[in-house]
Amino acid sequence: MIRPIEHGNYAAVQVDAISCTYDTDGFTLMNAVLIAYGLDRDHFRKISGKYEGGKFMVTAHVEMTPIVITTTKTERWDSEPTATEQILHVADCEGCGSLCLTHFAFILGQFPLAAFERCLRSVELAKFYSGLKKIVVDVDERYYQQALDVHLRVLKNATDGLRNQNS
Repeated sequence: MIRPIEHGNYAAVQVDAISCTYDTDGFTLMNAVLIAYGLDRDHFRKISGKYEGGKFMVTAHVEMTPIVITTTKTERWDSEPTATEQILHVADCEGCGSLCLTHFAFILGQFPLAAFERCLRSVELAKFYSGLKKIVVDVDERYYQQALDVHLRVLKNATDGLRNQNS
């Protein structure tokens, strides 16, 4: 499911886990997510040093409900091509049945078409190899139609691939 997100109006969705890029400095998407879910922002500020050093990490904060899965920031959308798979794997390992990916909810600049398509391909594959039954992908409302178009293309390619396998 692709969910459009309006700037400054992040709303919680009922899921077992939510993933976001770790960034607690100022008005950030992570802070908006934590506020929407009524989660303790001070907890994350206290552990900020864990996210320094440049190595990409995916961390589950299981002491929260929903579980918060954080990733380190990357320089570019394509800096960590397996980020979505890593997030999905962590959610699955924690026994989550549902997940919300917030990473595309606020986009600066152009729509990251290739990164979003890679994300959706991973999400579609996760339906077959994980226990995740519901995956919500938040997207900046300004790019909602583009996101839907990409999703349709991903679904069509997956369907065509299955047909070709069965032929």
